[in-house]
Amino acid sequence: MPEPLLRVFLSATSRDLLSSREIAARALRIANIWPDYQEEFTADYRSLKEYLCDAISRCDAVICLVGEVYGAAPQEFDGPPRSYTQIEYDMAAKLEKPIFVLLTHETFAPDKPSIDIPAERAFQQCHRLALQQSHKCEWVTSPADVELKVTRLIPRLLELGNRLSMLMLHPPPSPTYFVGRVEELAQLAEAARRRTPAIIAVIGMGGQGKTTLVREWLQRQKGLTFTAGFWCTAYRNGFTFDSFLDEMLHYLTRGRFDKRELPDVAARVTYLLTLLQERPVLVVIDGFERWLRGWNTGTEHRQAAETSAQREGFFEGVDDFLGQVSGLGNGTHLIVTSRALPAALDFAARSVIPVEAENPFDLSLKGLAPAAAVELLQKYGVKGTPEQIEQTAAVYAYHPFALNLLGGLLKKHAGRLERRPKSDDLTPLRALHELFEETRRNLPGREQADRFLARAALALESLSLVTLADVWGDDREPTPDADALLDMAVTLAEWNLVEWDGENERVNLHPLVRQYYGWLVGGEETSRLHRRFLQWYRERPLPGDAVTLEQMRPRVLAIEHARRAGEHQTAFQLLYAPATPAHAFVEWLVAWGHLTRGTDLLGALIETLSGSECAQLLSTRAAFYRRLGQFAAARRDLDEAIALLNRKQPTLSTGELSSLAGAWMNRGIVRQSQGDPLPVSDFNKALEVLDEIKDPGYFLYRSLFGNQVRMNRANVLEDAGHYREALADHNQIVDLYRQLIDVGMTEHVALLAKALGNRGNVHADLMLSDQAIADYDGAIVLYEDLTRLGRLDVRPDLLHVRLVRAATLSEAGRAGEARDALDDCLHAYTQLLNQGRSDLEAEAALAWMNRALACLLLGKPAEALADADRAVVAYRQLEHSGRADLVGYRAHAQMIRAAARFGCHDRSGEATDRAEGIATFQQLIAAGQKALRFVFVRKVIVAARYLTPGAQPEASALLAAALTELETAVREGQAVEAMRLEARRGLKEICHVAERFDKDLFDRLIAFAELA
Repeated sequence: MPEPLLRVFLSATSRDLLSSREIAARALRIANIWPDYQEEFTADYRSLKEYLCDAISRCDAVICLVGEVYGAAPQEFDGPPRSYTQIEYDMAAKLEKPIFVLLTHETFAPDKPSIDIPAERAFQQCHRLALQQSHKCEWVTSPADVELKVTRLIPRLLELGNRLSMLMLHPPPSPTYFVGRVEELAQLAEAARRRTPAIIAVIGMGGQGKTTLVREWLQRQKGLTFTAGFWCTAYRNGFTFDSFLDEMLHYLTRGRFDKRELPDVAARVTYLLTLLQERPVLVVIDGFERWLRGWNTGTEHRQAAETSAQREGFFEGVDDFLGQVSGLGNGTHLIVTSRALPAALDFAARSVIPVEAENPFDLSLKGLAPAAAVELLQKYGVKGTPEQIEQTAAVYAYHPFALNLLGGLLKKHAGRLERRPKSDDLTPLRALHELFEETRRNLPGREQADRFLARAALALESLSLVTLADVWGDDREPTPDADALLDMAVTLAEWNLVEWDGENERVNLHPLVRQYYGWLVGGEETSRLHRRFLQWYRERPLPGDAVTLEQMRPRVLAIEHARRAGEHQTAFQLLYAPATPAHAFVEWLVAWGHLTRGTDLLGALIETLSGSECAQLLSTRAAFYRRLGQFAAARRDLDEAIALLNRKQPTLSTGELSSLAGAWMNRGIVRQSQGDPLPVSDFNKALEVLDEIKDPGYFLYRSLFGNQVRMNRANVLEDAGHYREALADHNQIVDLYRQLIDVGMTEHVALLAKALGNRGNVHADLMLSDQAIADYDGAIVLYEDLTRLGRLDVRPDLLHVRLVRAATLSEAGRAGEARDALDDCLHAYTQLLNQGRSDLEAEAALAWMNRALACLLLGKPAEALADADRAVVAYRQLEHSGRADLVGYRAHAQMIRAAARFGCHDRSGEATDRAEGIATFQQLIAAGQKALRFVFVRKVIVAARYLTPGAQPEASALLAAALTELETAVREGQAVEAMRLEARRGLKEICHVAERFDKDLFDRLIAFAELA
């Protein structure tokens, strides 16, 4: 678990505010703030004052949640009577801790009513009044309001913790000299000082000194007001917008970000914007044009954009990110340096450097001022009058990079101006080209220098001398020794042709130098050098526990160099070759959520390969698209893959048959995700194709693949309500895994446990509680055996089975056992969440929801309300972080909370929750989530039951709505089996109040229960 940013003491009485304190604690944990509180005061050798002093002194701040309850108090205490929570406040004030006070409003419903005597109530009222006089208090009206107010406090709390130091992910090079730019530095400082606009764009052609300007401004800052800072460059090949999101989130969350939770770009943009709003952050993206369309289609070396389309974001999410950042007003600033203003900023709030009041349409950084240009060349020792030097600088349009290059050249000739290239009648760009040529002619060891620069120009990252030595040559071109390479690097840096990082012994090229020397290398030589880089990166070892793209950088660069060398088959093989002991590279990309980068890599190869290899790439990309929720794109890829492979029938190899079966299976999954109620035909086709594999060596593979197809088919059948057919598939799956384990193939134990859990779910759907519990018990035994053997990775699966088993116990009328089992689950989930397993938050919310249901069955509506409230709050938070798949669960939790509110005589709250839950269900069903129809019918009939007889018209309307939904399901061809079971559940719910409903309604429900 990452180190918490800070600790906060939560002071609240347990009787009335226990649930609110837990909600506040959870909100703090989400922000990586450790909540501390005292549940009870046990025997201790220290005095109470010493005890509390020690506890509160360890914390950075104190939040006092103050209700009407006085609470427990020490029996002996010096001074006037004070409760424990009041003493906590006194100690925080004495220690001068920052104190934040939340006072409950008169409308706040406590967990339990006060049992204070009148004197204690009076003491508490005095304390509340004193707090209002001493602090700016916030009023809270409900536990949900507590969560909201604590969440709003988080930015202020974080300011108390240690600020994040500036992370220079890709440190910019130090210039040899910095002169001029006084006006631009002042403009940049003024733009950064203002809270808005949030975006600052430094625009200019290549070599004008954009990076140097921002670096110099940052170097001169003595006390930045930002609480965090991040610098990166888009010119590092392979550092896409997707990579930027990962690195920013990893930085701002102090390593807590898990991409598997948010693989979708839009969801990560939303999360990043949330973090950027919490505190002022400085973000610098250098070379932003590399993420624009014009620099990714045609040529990557263009100086400026010619059309608006070329200024649009090339990568998914870029334009949306810029648009949203432009609306920030909390002091966060994004500085982008770019050769063109991104089109997304044309009409957005932004500051542009330089500020040209007389020509607002000219948004580009100009050359140096004449005087600054003269000063720069004089620093290189250039001789001549200021007028002569200025005249020379004017030839190059006062372009900073050109002047540095010229200065380095003339420095080698004692600063004599007459040694400069004769280019007075040329355009500035042509003059720069001639300057490159003259510099090449004068370089010491020109041939070796050319080879050095050619390899550096084709490298896709800053080049280490170790890498350079390994890729340098072959038998016909011996490699210089290490000292010679070092001398070359230092010499070329003196000539301003490379940026030399002496500490790490790496060289980097300015884009203009890279463009020039890349152009010099011939086509065949370019391919040969890319093959050398390919070989070098392919041989690099990869960490077995890699989780980030940076750790997999050698594999990514090997694939990129293979493509540029024309070695498309090699690139294909590297995609599917093992990357870690557990995963091939494409599998690793999926496992750790790098789906967008995966689609980019696959897409580049799809354009160059054909036949079965192209089909395999299309199927793989479709799987990535499916996980990203881009179902239409996934369907297109799978249709194309199936068409490509079908053209080769009946001559498909075993591998091609496997690919075709996988494409059919994935298309079935995609069709279901698109709202197709029953795409079973695709799974059937996948099994038919697998049957065509006759090679006896593939018998086991075919059987295991068939189990995977049946599992997906069973899930589709179960969602559609065809429970008996789903059960038949699960029986086959369980039988196969048992047979394999019986012959010693124990590596399939975890798969058998999962299969038993899935079969238990279907038994539960069929209202066969005993069989379901037996399956769950079998799965639990297997998972526990695995954990004893050290397989801690199955703990979440084990907890999930325990959770659904508890839910089944409730339905079987064993609510007391269910609640106890869910308490155990929640204890385990809390431990894992505290260890940083935020991916289990949805499971914990499900446990709270089921516990609320168990409490309702036990006749404990107040307890159920607290649990349901936790579930609703958790689901809403997850929705806000991008988990749109949990909206239906939140609606379910609201329906349960509505029932709990009814039991607590809160008719207004019940009606609000019920209406919102029903509306959400109906919206989701209309949007294609037909499987929710059965849950909707179940919860609506439950509401009709508890509203009878006190609100009979509403109850009858709800029953009519449930029947209408069942009738719609019949018309749309959904499974009769599921509707019959839901009708039987409904009859069981309302049979004891049947006489309260119209006979027509009840008869229609009976008719559904008796459907054949």
